[in-house]
Amino acid sequence: MRGKISYDQGSGFGVFTQLDPMNTPSGPGFWPRIAVTSTNRIVFANSTDETALAFTNSAMNIAFPGTFSGYLNYPGNNSETYDLAISQTGIIGHAYIGSGSLNPNDLFYRQSTDNGISWSVPIKVWDWDPLTDSIGCFRGLDLCFSIYNSPGVVFTTSKLTETEFFPGLPSEIRFWSPTVNCGVPKLIADRNNVPFYPNTGNTGDGYLPLCPEDT
Repeated sequence: MRGKISYDQGSGFGVFTQLDPMNTPSGPGFWPRIAVTSTNRIVFANSTDETALAFTNSAMNIAFPGTFSGYLNYPGNNSETYDLAISQTGIIGHAYIGSGSLNPNDLFYRQSTDNGISWSVPIKVWDWDPLTDSIGCFRGLDLCFSIYNSPGVVFTTSKLTETEFFPGLPSEIRFWSPTVNCGVPKLIADRNNVPFYPNTGNTGDGYLPLCPEDT
């Protein structure tokens, strides 16, 4: 089992073509996030069951069975901790939460101007510091572009350690854009403007009391 791409032959036709990017270099890829360009290039990100094994790839030709540029590994976390968006001028943005020993629980943004074949040097949007407040990025995030081609990311922060998260404590939603607040993430929702109730149900699957809905 692995993530595949299916697209309709036309709006409402119900006739789908399936493209199979095959396994990543580290096994089956799951949890895809997809962006489609105006020239029908499909850029996607996915990840394996292993931490720090996340990838991007591009369908360069969507005629069956599809032609792909190949998987590119990046130091991101798994389980949909990433998102893609396309600006009106064709810039492909990629926001993701870091993983591994260097940048766990940090938020990064990068972009591509060649349909995901190569990516810019990532910008660190949020820095998790376990020696100070321990506030890091956790799971859900959403990326979009303004009409002026400026990226914007909505993301969740909470107290984190290297091995634990705390669903019984308040969490926050923040917003970042390089053109807003001098590029410093803004707090837009927390227990002060959204009623807080601790997550007391199944807390083993990575849910927090307050988080943005993935789209």
